[in-house]
Amino acid sequence: MQIEWILSLTQLPAYLALPSSWPARLALLLAWSLSALLVGSILYRWRQFPSRWSGEAWLMVAFAIVASLITTLFVGLRLSASGALPPPGLPLQAASAALMLFAALPWMIVAGFYGVMPAILVAGLSSILLMVWSTHSIFTPLEYLFYAAFFSVMIHQRYRTAFYRWLRHPLIAAILLSAVTPFVFLLTRLWLVDGSAAVRLDYVLTNLRHTTLATAGMFWIGGIAAEIVSLLAPKRWGNPAPLIPSPAERSLSARFVYLFLPLVLFLTVFLMGIVWQVAENAARQMITDRLQGIAQLSADSIPYFLEAGQNRIQHIAQDQRLLSGSPTELDGYLQEHLRAVPFFTQFYVLNQQGESIAGYPQSDYHRAAAQVAEQIGIRLALGGVPFQTYSAPPQSGEEAAQISFIAALQDAQGVTQRVLIGRTALSVNPMTQSLLSILRGMTAYQGEGLLLDENGLILFHPQAARLMEPYSGRTDVRDTLFDETAPDGTRRLVYVKAARGRPWTVVLSLPARQAQQLAINIAAPILIAMFLLGGGAIVYFRYNLNKITSSLQWLAEQATTIAQGRLDQAVETKGEDEEGRLRAAFETMRLSLKSRLEELNRLLWVSQGVASSLDLAQAIRPVLEAALSLGAASVRIVLAPGALPGMDAEENRLTVYADGHAAQLYADLDEQILTVCRQQERLVLSHPFRPRILTYPPNAPVPESLVAVALKLENEVVGALWLAFDLAHPFSEEEIRFITTLAGQTALAVANARHFLTAEIGRKRLEAILTSTADPILVTDPKGQVSLANPAALRAFSSRKELIASPSQIRLPPELSERMQASGESLHAIELSLPDGKIYSATISTVYAEGRPVNRVCLLRDITHFKELDALKSEFVANVSHDLRAPLTLMRGYATMLEMAGSLNEHQLGYVQKIILSVENMTRLVNNLLDLGRIEAGLGLQLELVKPKELIEKAVSDVQFHATQKHIQLSTDLPSEGLPLIEADAALVNQALHNLLDNAIKFTEDGGKVQVGARVKDDQVIFAVRDTGIGIAPLDQPRLFDKFFRVKRPGAKGSGSGLGLAIVKSVAERHHGRAWVESQLGRGSTFYISLPLRQPKQDQSEPAESGGAEFSAEG
Repeated sequence: MQIEWILSLTQLPAYLALPSSWPARLALLLAWSLSALLVGSILYRWRQFPSRWSGEAWLMVAFAIVASLITTLFVGLRLSASGALPPPGLPLQAASAALMLFAALPWMIVAGFYGVMPAILVAGLSSILLMVWSTHSIFTPLEYLFYAAFFSVMIHQRYRTAFYRWLRHPLIAAILLSAVTPFVFLLTRLWLVDGSAAVRLDYVLTNLRHTTLATAGMFWIGGIAAEIVSLLAPKRWGNPAPLIPSPAERSLSARFVYLFLPLVLFLTVFLMGIVWQVAENAARQMITDRLQGIAQLSADSIPYFLEAGQNRIQHIAQDQRLLSGSPTELDGYLQEHLRAVPFFTQFYVLNQQGESIAGYPQSDYHRAAAQVAEQIGIRLALGGVPFQTYSAPPQSGEEAAQISFIAALQDAQGVTQRVLIGRTALSVNPMTQSLLSILRGMTAYQGEGLLLDENGLILFHPQAARLMEPYSGRTDVRDTLFDETAPDGTRRLVYVKAARGRPWTVVLSLPARQAQQLAINIAAPILIAMFLLGGGAIVYFRYNLNKITSSLQWLAEQATTIAQGRLDQAVETKGEDEEGRLRAAFETMRLSLKSRLEELNRLLWVSQGVASSLDLAQAIRPVLEAALSLGAASVRIVLAPGALPGMDAEENRLTVYADGHAAQLYADLDEQILTVCRQQERLVLSHPFRPRILTYPPNAPVPESLVAVALKLENEVVGALWLAFDLAHPFSEEEIRFITTLAGQTALAVANARHFLTAEIGRKRLEAILTSTADPILVTDPKGQVSLANPAALRAFSSRKELIASPSQIRLPPELSERMQASGESLHAIELSLPDGKIYSATISTVYAEGRPVNRVCLLRDITHFKELDALKSEFVANVSHDLRAPLTLMRGYATMLEMAGSLNEHQLGYVQKIILSVENMTRLVNNLLDLGRIEAGLGLQLELVKPKELIEKAVSDVQFHATQKHIQLSTDLPSEGLPLIEADAALVNQALHNLLDNAIKFTEDGGKVQVGARVKDDQVIFAVRDTGIGIAPLDQPRLFDKFFRVKRPGAKGSGSGLGLAIVKSVAERHHGRAWVESQLGRGSTFYISLPLRQPKQDQSEPAESGGAEFSAEG
């Protein structure tokens, strides 16, 4: 194969290869139409594969079309095969194939990015250029449409098996595509030339290798480039759709085809190649043997002819009369010799000057077409050469050349005096008739037989016009068959045989189509038989496979029927092979499933019965009926004494539930069976008399078979379920399992009944407790609706106008309703007045189920009497406090004046200071009591719009000196965006903040930190005072805001009256807010005061009987 670079595809000749005869052209048109129809149907079948036609796609396709023009027309290789034939009957050289290196690259990349149709569009343009300058075939556009679609389909298919996963790689797809090209070339190029099938096949086979290599080379280069592009842009390459099962996964027949079709195709192609090779070798060998025989016969007759001519001319040359006779005499002598032996057709005698002396039948030699070679021979003969042979052109009408024999006529001294020339025509010479007949016989085989002289001149040719022409073929390869291209462009087989001992050569040639036709005649029956056998085998296997697959499909339908629960249709069982066993297995499975489903249905019915009722007698009724379905005569459920709560276990009586026509016939065995079941969980007696387990009373009926299962609840045997049979009954594992399941359901029913009875007894007890409790108790659901209330609660929420008869009629006060719906536990009790006119203290708790709150319980305690006592106490304390203010002021004044009355020693000064300190503490306590009394008395607030920041700053400045003394870092935490104005009594709020800061400093160790801040949340301003003090125990936190309550801290330095936090709470509640604390021991505390931004309208209209400024700033 020859390879050379070409810069442009236009360097190759542009034409279309078409047959010259009209029948061949009609066949070509029919073949092209069928090919177009086939390609169109394939493209229509592949229409479901995606094609992207977005705006970007149109732009890129247009760019790819332009690129395709460049890559197809420029830079490639021209491939030429030495044995390739030109189109038969055309005087052309063998066509070369163009491998344009990057011609396939544009449409392969477009196929990967944009799908089938854009790739077809780009490939179609490239194929037209290749059709004109490279392939010269009108099938090329159809071929490339198929190639582009096939490549795109391989890239975009989404089958999930490993083969198809590899096939999505562009390089693998290109390799597979190149494997298809030889078959496409073979099927299409047969229609482009004239001639018989053998000639066309010979033409296609000789051009197959380099042409398919050119096409495959373009695919390989494009595949490598596309593989690189797919790795660089994997997200845009191919089809992103989800993977789907391949056809082989969906059908057993398709799997058979996909597994065996490639093998069959490979074996078919392989066997076709082997058969064709064997047939072609056999045909060539037969032709070789034939030509060898013909050439041998022809070559063997040549020496006899030449020797006979040499002997005859030498014999005549010895006639002395020819040396001295006159021309007239010589004519007679020559005529005499000519007629004596029928060998020569002409004689001439020449003198030493080469002039003609005599001749016969024509006397003048120079008028008888004297040849240059003969002139040379005459001079050689005159020079002493005794004998020579030369070839001469034939005379008019002769079909073979003439042979000239030249002999020297010498005298007695050996001196050449004259020259004798004898000519003979091969066509009439009796010794060459057999030779010429053999050579003429080659025409019967559409071949040629040629005879060449020592100079390669044609002495005999079927075409007389070519006589004496130089032979242009090869004669150096002899005694073997070789191929040669004929002038008409066809291939011919040539056999050359040289004559033994002579320089003449016999050349025999046959058209190669003879060998091809002979090979076809040999291979055709074998190939036909192979196709018939192969097709028959495929049909046979497919038929048997269809029987198997149809049976499997029928079994699959049966499985679907079984899966749908339709178990009444029996599976037909036939045969003893694998299919028969499979059918039997399906039938066994159907019966087993049917039995199991019936059992499950009974169990479901039993479970529903057990779950639907808490009445034990009603719950176990399905159990008894299900047990009777096994054919039992008696089914009994025996419960031990005390199995259910509320029953008198001291009576030691069994609880029995029974069913069946012999339900009471075997009642005497209940106690024995229960005793046995306490020792072993299961008792199975197929023949009760054999094992010595049960004792039967005399003359008592005895069951033929018996089975009992213990009823266990948490490792406690509470009873037994047992079945008795009147007939012998072998118990299978399925029946034992079924009875055991029934026993479990029975135990579950007993457990449910036990739990129900236990809960019912507990409910009755709780109901009695709630009814007898004098305190109201409420229970609310997650929505805040009252779901349960005891009689005391109904009375508490009733009034003279409305009598509450049920919990749903209770309407909770807003404050209580809010607390009941709030998340989390409430540690503080709230006080509220109910319609019955009494004051209650409400304590709320949460009921949890599985970690989630399900109910809220509120306990109301009547504190009306305590409130009255507290009011009396407050009035008494207020009166006492007013009465104590004047004496305390007098005591402090006189104690202060003691120093003015005279000098006091150190001890006296100390006593005076203690008196003054005690009086101040008493005064502070009295002031706090008075302040708290005024707040609790409900005096009106002096409301004004104040800034929270100013309140905090004033409270901080009041306690700053105290904090500095203890080296406590006092800081504020206010938002940068500021705080809105609040409507409040500035003096009261300042008093509350002062008390909180004073407590924080008091209970924080030296060097600690105290921080006061405020923030806005949900129309509320929340003040917070944080310290790093000793903290407050959780048990003390609920009472922390009560009056006179002080936390007991061993060794604590601080002390107080216990009224400061009570004042804080009262101030917050008076402003419709609240106060609370968050604290951990050892980590400090945080006290909060929440005040609304605006007070309700009714508070703003109340008269201000006393100003907030009258309150003391003492905590």
